[in-house]
Amino acid sequence: GLQNVIEDKAQVNHFATDDLKKLFLFRPKTASDLHDELQCTACRGRAAARKHTASGGGKNALSAAAAALCRERLDARILAGEENAAARALVAKPIAVDASGDGPHGVVEKKAWTDAKAYHMDLGTVLRKLDDGDYKLIPDVLKDIRRIGKCSAKLFADAAHPTRAAAAALVAEVETLWGDLVGELYAANDAAASEAEAASAICAPCPPAGGGE
Repeated sequence: GLQNVIEDKAQVNHFATDDLKKLFLFRPKTASDLHDELQCTACRGRAAARKHTASGGGKNALSAAAAALCRERLDARILAGEENAAARALVAKPIAVDASGDGPHGVVEKKAWTDAKAYHMDLGTVLRKLDDGDYKLIPDVLKDIRRIGKCSAKLFADAAHPTRAAAAALVAEVETLWGDLVGELYAANDAAASEAEAASAICAPCPPAGGGE
């Protein structure tokens, strides 16, 4: 047992049963149980590392310049053209409860709407959040776009329903565009960082004459 692998036999007796069980508990969402237990400041597990990268302006951070570019690309390329105007109108605004079915989406039952609440999202809200700087990470934009598809799928059982079909087309177009767009957003981030660095160098105070004496 544990006594055979620990040199200090008395130390084993200080472990409670729950503590011993924790030693052999598999936690797939952490990089290191030991680092987590010690609250290591250098590495607190995979999730903490991701959070640190985001807060520190990591590669996926969305700068204001990148957000503006993302908004421009989505607005210009997604469901573009007169032939897609009706579909775009269906995904442009939030879907509301509609018992009468007189609205653009037809009947929207309150229970279904409530059940889909975690996925409520629309293209207009995505574009507004890009304008307002609400997105901190590039992948968060794609997550919200995907939520539009998930929401309509939960609200409308028929895959041919106009709103669900429009949302599916929206998500498909963004997924196709996303790989190239992310490259552009990274480049916009790099350019913004270079400009900020250059501005900082220009604004840096000059050293006092005579070496500070």
